[in-house]
Amino acid sequence: VLNRSLATLNTGKHPGLTNVWCTMDGLKLPLQQSGDTTIQNMFYNGWMHDHYVSSVLVFCPDGTIPIAAINYPGCFHDSQVAEWGKIYEKLDQVHSEHGGRCVVDTAFAQTCYDFLIKSSQMDPFDVEDARLNREATSMRQSSEWGMRALQSSFPRLKDRMVYEETGARKIILKLFILLFNVCS
Repeated sequence: VLNRSLATLNTGKHPGLTNVWCTMDGLKLPLQQSGDTTIQNMFYNGWMHDHYVSSVLVFCPDGTIPIAAINYPGCFHDSQVAEWGKIYEKLDQVHSEHGGRCVVDTAFAQTCYDFLIKSSQMDPFDVEDARLNREATSMRQSSEWGMRALQSSFPRLKDRMVYEETGARKIILKLFILLFNVCS
């Protein structure tokens, strides 16, 4: 549910970003290797040359995490995790009901969604688009701060997680997010 005060918090600092209520970013947590090579390949991220568990988190300006897709194999791209975790579906619902939008980096959604505002490392040629891009890049920084706040609140997230198939890892990750929201 979109809280109007969340969207208003952003408008003061970023006047070009209307109805933006959240930012989104991916989180890769180190994972112990599995003894099975097929499973090991699922969690291996070739870009980062290690084994990870992937998650995508949506952050509000007040520091809370209203939407999350957690515990996906590390070989999946952030956009794929957001798709499979139904984050795009939830953001689309908020957008269609309230007009709320989300700022993301270029790692998300090859297709164009009305509810996403992408920042990029290169400014467009149009002056207005360049201003909007700079505001989106500045706004997206809050998701980086949110990731840092989450990881510093729970330093064990930086430790290599034990590989298991009983579902305990997903429960632990969900508890970290719930506890983080309580503290925010």
